[in-house]
Amino acid sequence: MEDPNSLDINFHVPLTRSSPQELINSTSYKEVPVEANECMLNALLKIAVINGIPVYQRYINSTYTAKQAYYAVRDSAIKYSQNSSLYEKPYGGGAMTPKLGAEVGEKSNILHGNLIKISNFNELYRLLSNPEWQYDRKCVINFTYKGESHSSICYGIKNDYIKIYSTQNGNERMYSTNQYTNISIIY
Repeated sequence: MEDPNSLDINFHVPLTRSSPQELINSTSYKEVPVEANECMLNALLKIAVINGIPVYQRYINSTYTAKQAYYAVRDSAIKYSQNSSLYEKPYGGGAMTPKLGAEVGEKSNILHGNLIKISNFNELYRLLSNPEWQYDRKCVINFTYKGESHSSICYGIKNDYIKIYSTQNGNERMYSTNQYTNISIIY
């Protein structure tokens, strides 16, 4: 029987709470910040993370985090809106207009920068039902519901609803029975 007091060179005491494998597998660099009223910005960055899209030609990883990319896109939106005559009121953080979201999405390389205004749910549903539509998980739907503006990632259509994801509410569904206004899709 071995002496319990002997030193085994294969035995080691961890110096941190996390094992080395846990540190290697960490995905905290993919966490997108959640700021009040910045659902458009959050949706844009989530699209980049989910689809592995580089932001300003840099991939989100352990050396360029989603948080860094988030603030780079936010700062770009602030600077762009202040230097553009297209905006009555410059963006200073918070809710972002669909037009600015499309422009910033294009400049940061997350989206193509296209914006479509849609009059109602049925028109949106028809667009997303088109077999040529290739932008599920790569577009933002902006809409007003019950007097509040929302921006969510579109996950496509399912049966009689449109599946969306927002940071505030997680997975949600848009139904034709709800009254949505000011609908835009940005891709």
